[in-house]
Amino acid sequence: MASTQNPKEGAELRTESPTEAGHKPADSATAFMAEPAAAAPAKKEAGIEPWKGISAVEMFWTLFSGLWFGFALQKAGVGNADVIRDQFTFKQNTMLVMFLSASATSLLAIAAMKTASESSKQAAEKAGKKYMSSATQGLFAVGIGGCLIGAGMAVAGTCPGTIWAQLGAGQPKALITFAGALVGAAIIALIHCYIVPFLKTIAPKSRTLASVTGLHPMVAALILLAIFAAVIIVVLVVPGAYKPLPGAADVFGYPYWHPIVGGVMVGLTQIPLTLGVGKNLGASTSFSVIVSNAFQLVGFNNDYTRPLIGGTSWWNVLFVVFATGGAALSALSGNSWYAYDAMAVTEVEAFFGGILLLLGARLASGCTSGHGITGVGHGSLISIVGVAGIFAGGMVVAFPAYNN
Repeated sequence: MASTQNPKEGAELRTESPTEAGHKPADSATAFMAEPAAAAPAKKEAGIEPWKGISAVEMFWTLFSGLWFGFALQKAGVGNADVIRDQFTFKQNTMLVMFLSASATSLLAIAAMKTASESSKQAAEKAGKKYMSSATQGLFAVGIGGCLIGAGMAVAGTCPGTIWAQLGAGQPKALITFAGALVGAAIIALIHCYIVPFLKTIAPKSRTLASVTGLHPMVAALILLAIFAAVIIVVLVVPGAYKPLPGAADVFGYPYWHPIVGGVMVGLTQIPLTLGVGKNLGASTSFSVIVSNAFQLVGFNNDYTRPLIGGTSWWNVLFVVFATGGAALSALSGNSWYAYDAMAVTEVEAFFGGILLLLGARLASGCTSGHGITGVGHGSLISIVGVAGIFAGGMVVAFPAYNN
């Protein structure tokens, strides 16, 4: 296992993870301490140029994928803070249905790319290797990080990816959550050198569900699909388990669509990202990229921030900015713009929830989209542990605090 956390998380979404930028483990904790910009002349010379290294074709597919992703998130209704909070107390299972539909679709999309043609197979396998190389934390760090993500979701009513969807839908308190998320990302960047041993705790020898169980990868995927389908069916069939959002009673309701439709759309984002950009779905790395480049402007960088400075690292930010645009299109077309200004999240909850979200996402080297959709789609054991932590942390906070 690598000795450092990979700040990029796959597009990481995965937009989330810096291994792709050439992150190399440090030989000692001192290597993570702040260094003057002169210590890294190559990076300083490159500056923070946000477009350098991103081709026109990659930019097009980033634009398309981001718009699609943001539109789908908002249409599924998971940009509503109440929907996320109520999920952890199981009053409202919209998020669960959308999430499992997205994970199942991601599994199928990745399997389809591996069988469609030799070129798509190579692209999917390469994306899978990138994901596995970036999700290098031990099980303990991933579990704790997942719990912090879940706690932040319950407190702020959002996750790293839906922060951008909420911004696009005109929710003012999302700006406060955004600020908190930047603070969380900055904290991790500053303390990373001191927590490297913690990040390596309980590192699994096998990192995929198939290798751990001894099952063929296709069999392992089919088992996951069967579990996801069974849970979705139970939620939709059991009276009172699923309460449609306004306009979502029909499959293509207005202003929201059925969460299965939204989830399928989110999962399908893997295809243009993998084939058109060579990336994985993920969102939390975007915050680390912003923080790392801000630190660079004031002359601070270290081994954690340096791989996220300039060039193609900005792809992570471009993706979520386009996702914000997609959410805006969805909200405006469905008359749901500015709909949750009075949502039951205080300014303090929004800010501190944002901090928890990014502390958790960077500790776990992934968020709900990175682990729950991309990681599960690639059969990652680490991601399954992370998702379990997210739900555990969310329930521990939501039941005593918001179950009324």
